[in-house]
Formats: sequence, C-alpha cells, structure tokens
Amino acid sequence: MGVACGSLFPTALAVMALIFCAFTAAKADYIDFFDCLDGKWLNYEDSWKQDFDHVSIEECAQKCVEGTSEELREGQCLSFNYNKPRHRCTVIADNRATVDPFYHELINYSYYEYCEMKDILSFFIARPGYMQAGHDDAIVRPREATPRICALRCLRGADSLPAGFCLSFDMASTHPDSCLLSRASPATTGLPLVSNPRFNYYQRNIDACFNDPCVHGYCTSQENRINCICDTGWGGETCDIVCFLGTFGSGCSQTCHCAGGISVCNIQSGECSTGGCAAGWSGPNCQTACPAGQFGLGCTNTCHCASGHSVCDTETGVCSSGGCSAGWEGSNCQTQDFCAPNPCINGACENGESGYTCSCHAGWQGTNCDAACAAGTFGLECAQTCHCAGGTSVCDVQTGVCSTGGCAAGWSGPNCQTDCLPGQFGPGCTGTCHCASGISVCDVTTGNCSSGGCSAGWKGSSCQEACDPGSFGLGCSSTCHCADGVSVCDHQTGVCASGGCAAGWQGNNCQSVCPAGQFGPGCNGTCHCANGGSVCDTETGNCSSGGCVTGWEGSSCQTGTTFYLCQNG
Repeated sequence: MGVACGSLFPTALAVMALIFCAFTAAKADYIDFFDCLDGKWLNYEDSWKQDFDHVSIEECAQKCVEGTSEELREGQCLSFNYNKPRHRCTVIADNRATVDPFYHELINYSYYEYCEMKDILSFFIARPGYMQAGHDDAIVRPREATPRICALRCLRGADSLPAGFCLSFDMASTHPDSCLLSRASPATTGLPLVSNPRFNYYQRNIDACFNDPCVHGYCTSQENRINCICDTGWGGETCDIVCFLGTFGSGCSQTCHCAGGISVCNIQSGECSTGGCAAGWSGPNCQTACPAGQFGLGCTNTCHCASGHSVCDTETGVCSSGGCSAGWEGSNCQTQDFCAPNPCINGACENGESGYTCSCHAGWQGTNCDAACAAGTFGLECAQTCHCAGGTSVCDVQTGVCSTGGCAAGWSGPNCQTDCLPGQFGPGCTGTCHCASGISVCDVTTGNCSSGGCSAGWKGSSCQEACDPGSFGLGCSSTCHCADGVSVCDHQTGVCASGGCAAGWQGNNCQSVCPAGQFGPGCNGTCHCANGGSVCDTETGNCSSGGCVTGWEGSSCQTGTTFYLCQNG
C-alpha cells in the first residue's frame, strides 16, 4: 500500500512537482512537521515543558519548531499537547520514545490533541565527506548547528530561500557553526558532489509523507512510496475508513471474538462491552485462543477426549476423533458418567451434573440402595407401612404381603394397604359394624361404637354378639312374645317369623298386651267374666274373681250354657 511521489533524482520538472508535494506555500506550514493524534495526551510529568495560552495549534507547532526560550531552544522541543477548548499549548522536550517508559502510552482525553515532531533527518539523504560547491543560496547560523537543526532550517526556509525551495544543505563535519542551504542538488545541476572530508552533504529525499496523507494514522516511506500505519479502529490506504463490524485494531487487521456478537466489539481495542469472549477465546480483547485442553466461553471448560487435547475443538469441546475419555459422555464429552460401573447395589443409577442418584428397587434404601427396608416398612424408598396381623416380621419388604396371619385389624387387600370400607372393621375387614349411631362411629380396628351404643339386636363391647334368645332390640332389652317360641323371634325387631304372637300379646312384634276384655293368641279371645274385663287373664281368659257371666262356663268362661225361657217364671 503506497503512493509514489517521485524518484530519488527526478528531472527538474518532476523535482518542482515533488517540492510542491512537500511544501505548497512560500512560508513553512509548521503543523506539517508533526504527526498529530486527536483525543490523545502525553503525560510529561518528568519532562521539561512550557505553557502558552490563547494560541492556535499552528502557532503551537511553530513555537515547538523554532524554540521558545533559553530553556527550550531550537531543536529541543520534540512534541506538544494542545488543549483545544482553552487554546492552551504545552511544548515538551520529550516524545513517546524519550519520555519515562512509565508514561510512553498516550492517555485518552477528548479535548486534547497530541502532536509529535517527525523524524526530520529521515527526509534527507546524508553524504558524509561530500559537499556541493558554489551553490550556497543562504547561510544561517543557529545557536547550535546540528544536522537536525540544519534540516529544520532547510525545511523552514530562509529570507532568500523560501520554504519548499531548499533541496540540500552542507555543514562542517567538525565543529559546525552554520548551515549552508541550497536550492540546488545534483538532480537540478547535473553536477556531481565534490569530495571533501571537512564537510557533510544532505540532500532532500522528497517524501510524500511530509504532507502526511494518513487521515487517522502516521506515514512511513520506503523507496518514495508511502505506507499508512493506521490508528486503532481505522483502515483503508489512507486510514480514512472506520473498521467494519467484526474487525478492530490498526488497519482493522484483527478479528473480533465477542460472545455478544460483532456489535459489542470495540473497533479500537477489540474489547467486548458485554457478554465476554466468544467460545474458544480469552484475554482482555479475546485474541488468545483457548490453551490445549480447554474450550468454550472464557475457556472455562475442560476437554475430555480419549485421543488427547489436540483433537478437542476449542469452541465446542467436540472430539474430532477417538470419542470421549473413560467416565465421560455426551456430544462434547461434558457429561460425567457417574454410573459406570453402577454404584446402586439394588437399584437404577441416574447421572447428574455433579454426581449420581440411585432409584432403589422396592424393599431397598440408602444412598447406594444397599440397606433393606427397616422392619415395618416396605416398597419403593421403604415409604409404605406394613399392616400384618402377625407383626412386622411376616411383612415382605418388597411387596408388603403378609406371609402369615393376614392383615391387621382395620386393613385389607393383597398387601394390607386398603383401609376398611365404612361399616367394616377388624382383621381383613371381615367384621361388620353394629352401631346405633351409624357406621361413622364404628372403630375400624375394634368395631367399638364411639357413641350411641349398639344397634338393635346386638350387644357386647364391639356389638358383635346377637341378643340372647327371647330378647331383642336396642341393648337386647325387649322380650320376645312369639307363639312358636323364642327361636322364631327376630333379635333385632322382635317380629315372629311364624306362629304369630303368644297368648296375651298382639302387634307387629307382639309387644302390645291384649286390651281389657280380650285374651289369647293375637288377643282374639273375648273375656266373659262376671266382674268385667279387668279380672280376665289376657293369656288364658280365666277370671280372677266373680266367675263367669251368666251363660258362660268353663275355666276360661268360653263354654256357653243351655237354658230355657219359662213363660211364667
């Protein structure tokens, strides 16, 4: 990348064009002596400096070139800081190359511009031991005549030799006291230099870099071709193009590696404003590839490739060959196989992020499923409780089935895990509740009624005993009155299954005594007592006093007598 500005010894016409290329005005443009960086500031804490207020940046450049005082004479100023808002100029006797190494890095200050004087002697070709005879157009006598100061004077021009017209100068090789400036050179005169060990000759190397074409950078030249070294964040032949997204640095030569995408990449430094580095990269500006054996975001993951780190992709961790090393699995070998071999003695193993978990078979518990369920428990995770009538020792730890004795009171089912249905109780739920207040007050274990006592026809602590023959009802407190005996009497209701009521009783369950004047089975007999129905036995019809009424006879006065009516008494 370069722009030709002429050959070393061009024709006279070309030389004039080259002179115009370096200085285009009769008066030197002092700012052309400097490479300036906008927004930068040099820390000059340990350097000699001098401040000037209310000056332009061009005037500041002139002060640096010409010198300002006894303390900072011509040729001693190497750079300056310029405060743009305050128009304040600080000339400095150092530059980045000479300042204390601790301060050689420029500091970002948006309202400053830092200008560093170019290597003036690089614009001249030295010919030690030679001189150009007869072409001394101007003789200047600086306070100190050095090759650099004479070069500055040639570029600045003199009263009789305007800026841009000086092509060479001579000076004494020892104890020089003057600069012999000339508008001529062998290229313009066609005459060779004269050998003279008492002089040194310097000829302008007309260089396009003096009119620095690099917009955001600095210029270097070789064989009359320029090369722009761009500031970070800029590219293009003349450093006038902002780095495209995804590139950064000087000349936009570096590639961004941000996890958040190219939009978060600083075009100057490559630093990622958010999200950190993309997978496979690390470092302050994400330019360091993950070291062997590491991969992913921030290079924080470890490779597990059977064939070694060299086959591990630094972005994904995928092994290009050989698969995963022992104990690891997954597409990028990041899932540790904690289950190989299976640590779960009586169960299934499941991998986790940092370990394994065992799902124990029924009847087993513990971290590695190596402990049988405790007595009285069974099933998965030993979470179920045994309900065996024969105790915990007969309960199968896997199924809960009772090997002997069946289920404990209040439970049923193949493994005794089913509660007795309402109205049932006892071992295997084989007992039927008989509570006067309903099944809700029946204890499923004992059958005891918590309130209300036993229902009709039942007695005992758990109401499981039927009433004794001849009694029935609540508390078995009622007496049966059946003609065919107690065996046909319902122990709950007192109803006679056959034969009807015993003599002297009537009603649905034979609990009503015959009314006065009636007796016998079903109270179907009519009393014939002389003293009225009150003396008539309700069972037999016998009259307890007074005997039978007229016309009836017999033990129960149920036999009618024969009599005749007399006409006359």
